[in-house]
Amino acid sequence: MDLSPVISTFKDTVVGIATTNGPAIILAIGAIWAAYGAFGYIKRLLHKAG
Repeated sequence: MDLSPVISTFKDTVVGIATTNGPAIILAIGAIWAAYGAFGYIKRLLHKAG
């Protein structure tokens, strides 16, 4: 049984998903990091003010 066609199809699918959703995933991670950073910063400011 030759798995080469299956492997190449799988590879094409993974590459397709990565090229389509890669930027979106990176943006989502960036947005989460930015929100987390802003939240921590605001918390520090409130802590100082309080």
